[in-house]
Amino acid sequence: MRGLKHGLLLALICALSLPAGAAKVVASKTKEAAAKPAPVERSAYEQAVQAVREGRIAEAVPALHRQLTATPGHINARMLLATLLVDGGKLDEAETVLEPATDLASLKVLARLQAMRGNPAMALASLKRGELEGAMQGEYLAFAALLAQEAGLHDEALAYFERALQLPDAKPQLWLAVAVSQQALGAPDRASGSIRRALKSPQLSPDSRREGERMLRDLTARAEIRAREAAP
Repeated sequence: MRGLKHGLLLALICALSLPAGAAKVVASKTKEAAAKPAPVERSAYEQAVQAVREGRIAEAVPALHRQLTATPGHINARMLLATLLVDGGKLDEAETVLEPATDLASLKVLARLQAMRGNPAMALASLKRGELEGAMQGEYLAFAALLAQEAGLHDEALAYFERALQLPDAKPQLWLAVAVSQQALGAPDRASGSIRRALKSPQLSPDSRREGERMLRDLTARAEIRAREAAP
């Protein structure tokens, strides 16, 4: 079961991740998305965007720091700077840059970094700071559920899973993750039911289906052992 838990968490983290070299993509998109700032703000940020486009990362990073010093709420500057730092392997610095964030997009990246570095409880706490914005987003709820599960908070994980599964875009593999927490809480019958529910879905991926079938065989075998042990 632990393998599935980690696999689901990693899959979701990867879905939220920016690929290597993503800074140029972020730079090209965030320039258009940024609110119209005052000239001094536009200078530092736009200089950084131009520098990224031309591959001059060493110039972009200090420009973005200047932008955030002048306007700490500049979301695009914060995201671009964090992306550059992650691309450069400077994860501690990226976390420091993201820590003051209040927007959900930045908090997701911060939580992703913290989870990948083995601190799911801290990652969950960071993600929860954006709960008002993410309360009805399936991706947010699933991510929060998996972080809670990884931190051993299975009751909280099930509460998040329940909310995520009520949304129309819920993925069937979430039922497999639900089963992990149900088994951890000592409810193997409920876990088997959740797995069967996932397996009934034609949308379940082949890999998830194989994992679900393996989980169900494991639970069935354990139930048979318990029954033999309980027999007079």
